[in-house]
Amino acid sequence: MSRILGNSTEKSRAERLGARVWVVRGMRFTNSAAKFWSALIDELAVDYPEGDTLVLDMLTDVCLDRDLLFPENALQRELDQRRSLMNIQEELRETLSQFDLIGVPGAVHVRLVAGGREIRTCDLPQDCVDAEIFPCLLVWLLEWAEVPQCLWNNPSESGDFYAKDRERAVHYRVRFELVSNHVSEGLYQRTLTLRYTRRT
Repeated sequence: MSRILGNSTEKSRAERLGARVWVVRGMRFTNSAAKFWSALIDELAVDYPEGDTLVLDMLTDVCLDRDLLFPENALQRELDQRRSLMNIQEELRETLSQFDLIGVPGAVHVRLVAGGREIRTCDLPQDCVDAEIFPCLLVWLLEWAEVPQCLWNNPSESGDFYAKDRERAVHYRVRFELVSNHVSEGLYQRTLTLRYTRRT
């Protein structure tokens, strides 16, 4: 995965980011979420070694549930349903009209903190992740921390887990707090505070 916070040097640019296989609680994960979270923590550890906390903020209307763990299944169901209801031109018109109505997905804003001091703030590149995609990555943190699904949409929830990349002998610890404030009509402000350690 390429860097998303944009602070690489020639030396750090050569280092591979992210685990090919991330092991959590003895189970192997090779999905996009495992690659995203391991690569993000690698980037932070290499490019911002003084950082200790990452705060990610977004507005979303997505309710957190287990379907988000496998978004390809939900997409396939929607495509199958649409295919049976309309032809390709109608589907394209419907997609474009929705896009005109609601616009592009919102950005995910990040703040990197070191010892209580903010050292970097930016929006994640939308070609990497946006407010529509991010919940699919977020729910994996809840899953790996074994937070019961019935608690995922609580106003505040926290968890932690250990992970490792056996191939590179890298060990991770992830602790997080998720705060969800209902703004209006199913729209939520979700703030994820991520504390991480990485050692080789």
